[in-house]
Amino acid sequence: MASRSWIDVQQNTFTNWANTVLKPRNVQIKDLRIDLQSGIILIHLYEMLTSKLITGFKERATMRISKVVNLTIVLNAFADDGLRLVNIGAEDLCDGNLKIILGLLWSLIQKYQIIGQQRDSDPRTPKHILLSWINDQLGGDNPKKVKNFRQAWKSGDALNNLVDSLKPGSIPKESQQSSTPLEKIENAMDVAEKELEIPRILAAKDMADGVDDLSTMTYIALFKDASEKAQNDEESKLEDESQPTPTAASVSGPGLERGIADCPSHFTLYTGSDKGGLPHDGTLDVRVNGPNGGVPVEVADKNDGTYLVTYVAEEVGEHEINVILAGEPLVEGKKILVKPKRRDSECLNVECNGIAIENGTPINELSNLTIKLTDENGDFVDNCDLSVVLKNSEDNNDNSDSGFPGKLTVTETNAGNYSVDLVCEKAGKYVIDISMNDTSKSQRLVRCFEPSKIVDSVKVECVGTAIENGLHNNEESNFLIKLTDTNGNSVDLDVEVALRSDDDKARKDVGKVKVSPIGNGQYFVDVICDESGKYILDVIVNDQPKEHYPIECVEDPSALKVKCSGPVLEKGIPSSAPAKFDIKLLDNEGNNVKKANVEVVLKDKNSGEKVGDTSVTDNGDGTYSVDVACDKVGKYDVAVLVDNEPKAHFDAECFDVTEAEMCEGVFTFEVHSRDRDGKLKSTGGEDWQVEIKGPKESVVDVETKDHGDGRYSATYTLAAIEGEEGKFKVSAKLNGKHVSSSPFTHRLSPKLSLRQKFAKFLR
Repeated sequence: MASRSWIDVQQNTFTNWANTVLKPRNVQIKDLRIDLQSGIILIHLYEMLTSKLITGFKERATMRISKVVNLTIVLNAFADDGLRLVNIGAEDLCDGNLKIILGLLWSLIQKYQIIGQQRDSDPRTPKHILLSWINDQLGGDNPKKVKNFRQAWKSGDALNNLVDSLKPGSIPKESQQSSTPLEKIENAMDVAEKELEIPRILAAKDMADGVDDLSTMTYIALFKDASEKAQNDEESKLEDESQPTPTAASVSGPGLERGIADCPSHFTLYTGSDKGGLPHDGTLDVRVNGPNGGVPVEVADKNDGTYLVTYVAEEVGEHEINVILAGEPLVEGKKILVKPKRRDSECLNVECNGIAIENGTPINELSNLTIKLTDENGDFVDNCDLSVVLKNSEDNNDNSDSGFPGKLTVTETNAGNYSVDLVCEKAGKYVIDISMNDTSKSQRLVRCFEPSKIVDSVKVECVGTAIENGLHNNEESNFLIKLTDTNGNSVDLDVEVALRSDDDKARKDVGKVKVSPIGNGQYFVDVICDESGKYILDVIVNDQPKEHYPIECVEDPSALKVKCSGPVLEKGIPSSAPAKFDIKLLDNEGNNVKKANVEVVLKDKNSGEKVGDTSVTDNGDGTYSVDVACDKVGKYDVAVLVDNEPKAHFDAECFDVTEAEMCEGVFTFEVHSRDRDGKLKSTGGEDWQVEIKGPKESVVDVETKDHGDGRYSATYTLAAIEGEEGKFKVSAKLNGKHVSSSPFTHRLSPKLSLRQKFAKFLR
């Protein structure tokens, strides 16, 4: 078999190296050219390599400009950390320029993997640093110095000697005498993975072929890391384990800065040790005093050298905190302000993000989430009573956390910012319920899964109209899933697809999805969504989330629009005679659509059973006349079906005709304005006009009201004249355009004279 090109070898090795760094965050790179485009994975790499956080980036960057901004932010962060970036630009990474991407990763490997603890103080090149360490490690028993990272490693002898130096006796020399170079390398890599926990980020054949020295350096640098880690562990065992002095202790936490009345406040005492217990005389005195005396304090030993201090201040105002450890003050006379608990209406917005939500969390592994609380102005709020509970997704009415097998810890990191540490001990689907002031504000789905090497190595490919073109309201769409292993062979596993709302306030499963296996690692997926909006399609393999596709559901521009009008909508259905209404079918441009099969069904709203009689007459011009008869007083649902597909429905009431013969009355109606995306507005100030014309074009007075929250209403009094039916046309316009169902008509029974009323009574 021919050797691979250096760029293929580098791409494979550098991808594997990055994935070892990203593993604690459950993030995986499959294709360097695609997966780095948004900047999010590079941000994860930066945070893992530097132990620093990046803020201000867009977490769901779908547009190119957002991706370039994210990439610029993370490249600037690397530069600030001392990384030299030569001819590496955000646009190149966004465009998937593979050579530029490999150049960036090699810069990261040199600085953070090879140089490591030497940092920039060592004048030697990364290559010389690594060669020097190798030859020092091999020592005097090494008959031949290693001078490069290509030819010297092709025989397999150098790698076997290096493994045996780190784990003496793991590779007997006599067993290697009859082996080929490739067999020697394979064996050494197996031993290194099992005994030293060094992942095989480089293929054995690629090392044997000596194609790329940078890939070999990257792999060997992991041995240097393993050696330094083993040395540090040994030194830790030999260190003096005596208790630290109080001067090594410290305290920190939000409870030292502020408090909320009637809510727990916390801060942490660090003793300077990694064990439980207090230093020296073992005394710890924590006091919190309010305006009218002391506040109860609880101190919990976490058995890791830290103590969690909790107090609940009942009064609003200035409080004083004192912490004395072993007779020495750590906090002396610290003044804090306890604020009143905010009303729920002031704590409007909850934003919850994290890898556990997007990619799930492996069982028994620590995952982290972040929660941000902001008011209506986008400002952080810090005096809300926050509660975070995890519960089984199938038991959403249970507000206790007793059913959750795992641990959850919430820490306030800054005003309005919280960090949530989560460990799940059992695979399954769970709901994070975030409440403020005892009111649930957000629910987020988290999947906990059993890690699988098989699933980790599976490549998921999704193709089809749903992925490429998005969804249309109430219309079924589909796509195909293909599963392959690292060699490109098809793999048959358990596949699930979930459609969830792309909304920070409520990320629940929505819509209908059906997955049908068709063999050879392929799965046909049908998906339907009944509401416009932005969504995420999650592909889950063997209960482990693998891929996420942002997708949008919109109204089909070619879909029929059904307009209904007439007495049934305006007045209801009299119990003694058929009532009428009209149907008009329109295309996207407002033209009548002819030759459709239209059916009308009347259903009881309580039982769902079909009732009454309906008759539809096709007028031949895209309009239809409907007669509806019902002899039982009650509330009903009128459904309009076009070509056997439900297209419209409205409520109608069947009434006793004697109750409906009103000749005057006060009427009111209300509309709620929407923005271009179809979302309800929360502000007023628009042009709201209502005009009513009665019999003989008489004008009726109308009282209109702007409620200031996107709602607009109109109230008016109508009265028929004696001997004539009262017919009133109502036109309602918002910003000069008719609102839905406008114009519509009121019809009132004729006002009767005394003679007519008496005659009716006699009948």
